[in-house]
Amino acid sequence: MIISIISIAFTVTAIIFVSTKVIKERWYGFTIYLVALFNLWSTTLLGQSVVGIDISRELAMSNQALQNGWNWTGIYDVSNTSVLVGWAIPQFSKFFQIPAEWTYKLFLPMIFACTPSILYIIFKKQIDTLKAFYASIFFIIMPVFSLEIGAIGKSMVAETLMACCFWTMFSNISSWKKLTLMTLFALLTLWTHYTVGIMLIFYLIVMIFVLLFTKLFKNWQLWKQRIVSIWIPIIVVIFLITGFAGYYSKASQGIVYNTVVRLGQQYTVLTNIFIKHEDLTSNTTGNIVGEKIKEAQLQELAVSARDLDPITSIGLGKDFVDSSIAGKLFRIVQYFTQLLIVIGCFWLLFKYKQYNFSAEFIAGIAASLLVLLFVVVVPMFSSLINATRNYQLSLFFLAPMFILGIDCLCQKLKQQ
Repeated sequence: MIISIISIAFTVTAIIFVSTKVIKERWYGFTIYLVALFNLWSTTLLGQSVVGIDISRELAMSNQALQNGWNWTGIYDVSNTSVLVGWAIPQFSKFFQIPAEWTYKLFLPMIFACTPSILYIIFKKQIDTLKAFYASIFFIIMPVFSLEIGAIGKSMVAETLMACCFWTMFSNISSWKKLTLMTLFALLTLWTHYTVGIMLIFYLIVMIFVLLFTKLFKNWQLWKQRIVSIWIPIIVVIFLITGFAGYYSKASQGIVYNTVVRLGQQYTVLTNIFIKHEDLTSNTTGNIVGEKIKEAQLQELAVSARDLDPITSIGLGKDFVDSSIAGKLFRIVQYFTQLLIVIGCFWLLFKYKQYNFSAEFIAGIAASLLVLLFVVVVPMFSSLINATRNYQLSLFFLAPMFILGIDCLCQKLKQQ
């Protein structure tokens, strides 16, 4: 518990010192990095080996690669192979002559701790630096940051690369540099963690459609700033060709490609059930059922598919009555933070002139809200990345909305 106590004390102290201007603005990014690192180490440095199920399987994969070399088809562990686990970490461990587990416990958190600092750079282009600092701290203190992502080595690095991709999007560099760097970061994200790579391309595609749609509203002040250009669609095309036609169909024995195809087939079945209500044959169900099934059986499949996974159910408050008093209090705090995010989104909608949000960031907010909507209403969407990790990724754009929600309440109280 010592490291946990130190991380909590350091986080609280950092917030107080920044709020009282003891820590100057030029040190905000570094302060955020240290807060993030101590929170991650409070999880990863527990015990002698790695902490968590996913990271334990990744460690086993890295140790196998150290002994026998990396087989990118996932001969040892189909679901956990990646360039990071099978090649980069073993090479790093060999070069520095350290056990692979300490690469996971000590050095990967040092990489992932950069993510909130990168987000701070993005946030401060949209809101003032103090609000950007608070938004980054909010991103860190969400339990999923250290307790879940800190226990998945691939996610720690992939999310950092994803943040770098968005940082490039919002940076003031030429279009060709944006194209090159965003493509590089997108492909590195893909090779590091294929499902995070899928979420990155999902965000980019949704952002394109949002930007193209909102371009119709020519009187909207946000569109006086720079909007979507040709390089985002180019990145998407390169990513799709390289990913699905190349890496996804080969790596891990094609498990990612097959999963995406299977999900698409299952959505087709469920759409026919809920919308068309027609009798489905083996031609429409394909590999899912393999033969003609009675519609009653498919109805049962549909109902089970619509049942939310336990984490989503908890997020929606289904376990509130059964939880302890401490659990109820904690859930109330969680619900309040999410309520503030919703308030912040509505506040931005009507008060956007008070801030400096770019059109691309607004599109990112819309993409994040769509992801959260899909988690709740689209069956099996969370089979790629679970509900908590989807929520954590959404905070790449929604964390400032939490601060705007507080800003809204403060302004209303001042008016009173």
